[in-house]
Amino acid sequence: MTTGPVTTDEILDAAEKRTGLTRPQLLVLVAKSATVRHLATHEKYKDLFVLKGGTLLSNVYRSPRQSIADADYTYLDPENLKVPNLEEALAANGEYGFYLYPEEGQWSYENEMFDGKSPFHMKGIRMSRRPRDRELKVTVSVRAGEWLDRDGPPLIYRDPLLASDSSFPINGLTRNELAAEKLLGWCGKPLPKHLVDLAYLAREHHEHISHEQVAKFVRQKFEMEKGARRYRDAGIRSPADLVAAFTKPNKLKDLRNDWERFSSTELLFLPGELAEDADATLMKVENVERQAIEFWQSTLDLLR
Repeated sequence: MTTGPVTTDEILDAAEKRTGLTRPQLLVLVAKSATVRHLATHEKYKDLFVLKGGTLLSNVYRSPRQSIADADYTYLDPENLKVPNLEEALAANGEYGFYLYPEEGQWSYENEMFDGKSPFHMKGIRMSRRPRDRELKVTVSVRAGEWLDRDGPPLIYRDPLLASDSSFPINGLTRNELAAEKLLGWCGKPLPKHLVDLAYLAREHHEHISHEQVAKFVRQKFEMEKGARRYRDAGIRSPADLVAAFTKPNKLKDLRNDWERFSSTELLFLPGELAEDADATLMKVENVERQAIEFWQSTLDLLR
């Protein structure tokens, strides 16, 4: 295994021009992808971590929305979902040019989820041309969960910010199972990213989506998760309740009213999204609403 730098200043310089992201944002992306690669190649734990969420969408399914905040995982051994096990899985001592000390980070446990915020040290990397005087923080969210669709094609994670081994196989959700999680996410906790991701799947991956399969996974996941507070708070007691929750007027109104802030601070799009047709770009809230609602109506109809 190489112990060279995890990235280089040359790679970061080029990425600043290509993506429009700042150097600190790029460094967090590097740290996150290096951690994902570490878990994907871990001799003991690689088969227990299954990637999902925005990181999977951006680095496997090529979404233009950059997910910087964290990496979300399902952990397939709930009997051993303990902090010591996760610290052992995450710890890296110089492999690929970085150090990760999860025992020095912060762990929180809420709603059967571990959120580990861990110090990450890189060799030879500077921020804004000045030596860094603080650590990078990598958030890895892990919950005991299901991996329902294991028959999909092999998945490859790619990140050109990594100086070596920038693509590698990974366990991750299929488009159908990911769509089911995003649909439940938008209905139960209406974060704008969930609807944007559903619109992206509709626009770019519709040929790979089975409404019947997505509806089946929604039912299965809801049965396992129906006791969650987010569903109780949203008045969702059965899969049929998701139909009204998907297009609930007040949350769509909130989305439109606050879109300018969302799109400039929380939804980080790559410059290529500007080249999309005016009636297709995800940078316009009306397009996001239309593409998501029109395409996923067929799935919702199956839940009635």
